[in-house]
Formats: sequence, structure tokens, C-alpha cells
Amino acid sequence: MARTLELTLASVLALMGGVYVLRSSRAEQARHEAELAAAVARRASLSAALLEARAALETERRWQGDERANLTRALQQRRRRRRIPPSPYQPKPFVPVATTATPVAPSPPVATPLTQLKDFPCALRDFKVAKVTKTCELLCKEATCARALKHCERLVECDAVVVDGQEIKPGHNRDLSKATVRLLRDDATRAAQDTSRRLLETSKWWGSALKTQTKPRTYIVVSYGGCGSKMLAGWLAQLPRKYAKHVYHFHDKRPPDILRELPPPPRPSTRERDFRARRFPGGGRFRTETKPVADLDDYRVLYIFKDPVEAMVSRFGYGHCKHLDGDCGVEQSFPKLDVYAQQGVDRMGLLAFFEAYTSPQKYPIVALNYHKLWQNREAVMSALGLPASLASSFPERTETVRNDLTAAGENNQAHSEATRRGLDRMYGRILERIRALPAVSVA
Repeated sequence: MARTLELTLASVLALMGGVYVLRSSRAEQARHEAELAAAVARRASLSAALLEARAALETERRWQGDERANLTRALQQRRRRRRIPPSPYQPKPFVPVATTATPVAPSPPVATPLTQLKDFPCALRDFKVAKVTKTCELLCKEATCARALKHCERLVECDAVVVDGQEIKPGHNRDLSKATVRLLRDDATRAAQDTSRRLLETSKWWGSALKTQTKPRTYIVVSYGGCGSKMLAGWLAQLPRKYAKHVYHFHDKRPPDILRELPPPPRPSTRERDFRARRFPGGGRFRTETKPVADLDDYRVLYIFKDPVEAMVSRFGYGHCKHLDGDCGVEQSFPKLDVYAQQGVDRMGLLAFFEAYTSPQKYPIVALNYHKLWQNREAVMSALGLPASLASSFPERTETVRNDLTAAGENNQAHSEATRRGLDRMYGRILERIRALPAVSVA
């Protein structure tokens, strides 16, 4: 009996040991399977990250290629223009033609001279070649000079049309068909009406994320192109390091939900004095994977905007459409600007771009009105957190002439006034907002 009990007990113990060993081996196998699955997941994650990095690198290479191509074309155009001699054409002053008709009593002066009016540059000046100008003078071409009056009504900066020291207005009775008029701006009145300083100081960001203390800051200059953003970024980049730590030039149509840190940018490839002609590193995007900016006052996001019609005439093409992440399609079927204006579809996305950067975000966006910067440089310096003394070093304002004459001379209908009219129908709805916005505002 005792022997039987011993055998039974031994069998039970052996069975329990076997069950324990079996359970242990199953647990070990499950643990190994879990580790294997985790390793596979990590490998898949790394592979996805590698593919994403490769795609981003390829996109950056494509952007750089487009930028190089655009720069090459621009330099070629500049070289061609330098070889073209200045036009000998100079408009002649109006000389009344003798007539046998019944003499008419001279009409009283339309307006008295306005000494406070100042010149401003415009792309419509009647030159036959696309060269830089600092004034806005137009040929009337008809007795009423309706062309110049209409352009003045549309241009953001024009306040008066002046001929022979007197202002003319619609309904005058002078024959100006052979006259040249000047489109002028009333700087004194505009400065008095500008609300930049008040909007800055009443902004919720003033004194916290927007301080006036001088320190090395990172500047991110954003635009939809053709707005002077390269000029502004280039000027900031040449400032001493005690003012500008890093400067970026973006055409990103989507401001990020959270402002995140950016790696150091590449160095400009040239130190040419004309910031519009130099190749400034641009075309980049805001980051989504880096850590959020700890002190918003260390950064300035600057959105500089301009009349979209003038911007498009200045900067348009398939490569720029890709920079803006627009509805570009394939390059072979991308339209020329004159065809684009006739189609009336905002494939470049300028309307949404403007709305995005003039809408409130979780960080301040300093909106700069290109048309009013030069009359309010002190407010601009204050918004940028720079000393007022730097205002005198701000680049001089110029425009490159593009009109019917250059369109005919260069066989490029993108410059024509008909193209401008088509673009105006497409983008006119934000022009009134641009006209009303001061030199500096904060979204």
C-alpha cells in the first residue's frame, strides 16, 4: 500500500512538473513573439520614416532645381536687356494746333498745384523695355486722358494725376491727347491716416510675443511671390548678428497650427547688393516634427503682400506654382499668364494664401503692406523688434516696367494691360482689403 502511494505521489509530482514546464515554455514563446512583433513594427516605422525623408529630399531637390531655372531665366533676361540700347523715344509736350473753329474761352484751372504730392514707382510707365523706374509717368493718348485717370483709380498708391503742375480729374475739358501726366501720392495725408502704430500697441501680442527689445531673432519672411519678400529677407540677412540670428524665405501657403523651431538655413549663394536679383534661400516649408518654439518673441513671422495683379505679372510660372503648392498639373499644359488671366481660375491659390496669413493664429503674424512700407518705416522697425535707426538702411523702392510697350517689344503678352484686366477680375476682391490695410498689422 505504501509503495502504491509513493508511486502515485511521484506520478502526480511529475505531471505537475510537466504542466509547469509546458506553461513556462508557452509564456516564453509568447514573449519572444511579442518581441518579434515589436521589432517588426520598429523596422516598419523606420522604413516609413526613411521613405518620407527621401520624398522630402526629392521635393527639396526639385524646388531647388526650379529655383535655379527661374534664376537662370531671370539672369538671361537681364543680360539681354543690358544689350538693348535705351529707347530714343521721349514724349513731346502738348502744343495746341491752330484751328479755324470759333474760339472758346479758356476754362479755369482744374486744380491748384499740390506741393505735398510725391512720386512713386509703377510698372505701367511707358518704356519700351522692361527697366527699373522710380516714378509713374503715363502718356494720355486721348483728349480726356481717361487711361491715366483709370489707372490712378485702381492703383493702391495713386492719389492724383498731375499735368503742368495742376491736378486733373474726370470731366475736365482740356485736350491732353499728346500730354504726359504724372501719377502722384499724398504721403502727408496717408501718414496721418495710417493706423499701424495703434494696431501694434493694441494687439494682444504686444509686450509678450512682440517686444521691442533688441536681441538676435529668427525671421521667417512669407509671401505668394512678387511682393518684395526676397528684398526684405535679403536686407534682414545682412544685418549684424545681434539683430538677426537666422532668416528664412518661404512661400508656404499653410501657416502651421503651432510655430516650431527651424534648423539653420543655408547661406545665400551670392552677396549681390540688389536683393531682388540675388538668390536668397527660399521655397522652404514650416516644420511639423521639431519641438515648439519656447519663446515666441525669439521669432518673427512676417507676411508681406502686394496687389496680386502686380505680383503675378512680376512672378509667374510652373516652378513658382509648385513652390506655392498650387493646382499646377503637368508643366507641358501649364498656361502662360495671358491665358491664365482669361481662364479666370485661381490655380496659384493666392486668394486662400492671403486669407490664411491674415487670419488669427496661435502666434503673431506681422502683416506688411508692400505699398505703404516706405512711408511708415518706423512702425515697420518697431514691429520687427529693430532699432528705429535701421530704417534709413531699408532698401530703396523701385519697380520694373511691364506694360503694353514691353509686351510688344518682348513679344510677351503677360505684360499687357489686357492681361492685367483679366487678373483684376480674378483677384480684385482682395485688392480693396489691401487698399484698406495699414503698413503694419498683426493677425
